[in-house]
Amino acid sequence: MKFEVIKQPVLRNEIKYYFFKRLTEYSISPETAWRGYVINSLGLFFEQQYPTLVSITDIDKEVMLRNYKKHLIKRGKPIIKKGRSMNSDFVRVFL
Repeated sequence: MKFEVIKQPVLRNEIKYYFFKRLTEYSISPETAWRGYVINSLGLFFEQQYPTLVSITDIDKEVMLRNYKKHLIKRGKPIIKKGRSMNSDFVRVFL
């Protein structure tokens, strides 16, 4: 995984920790975590929506998730897997 796309160092470390925690708790699969497009999408999202954000704890999770879904839709990325009511990989990493 290449976390360098997340420009803010503190935020990058928090996202690394979050992915590590989700993997060790088995709440996301290694396959989902290692897909580079999820990290790339997050990096672009934080760069565009929260360019001065220092820590992920500075924003409400529900507000961030809602804004992230809007960001994904605007970029033509799925928020739900085709033919299923399951969240896409882009969204599942946050739930």
